[in-house]
Amino acid sequence: MLTIFATPKAFRGHIDVIQRNAIKSWTLLSINPEIILFGDDEGTPEVAREFGLQHIPAVARQRFRRSAGQ
Repeated sequence: MLTIFATPKAFRGHIDVIQRNAIKSWTLLSINPEIILFGDDEGTPEVAREFGLQHIPAVARQRFRRSAGQ
């Protein structure tokens, strides 16, 4: 069995399209993977429900985030 873990960005604008396309492609794999979405960013619970995926909203986060390139 294959399990795909993902923490998507907020489902807004073009990122929404990209992430939905990726998730849809995972659901179409012949091995029928288990897909788990983590986080509570905008749209994540709704997309998990839409595709029938497991959703884990509570994720520990660092207080400070690094900026790109650090």
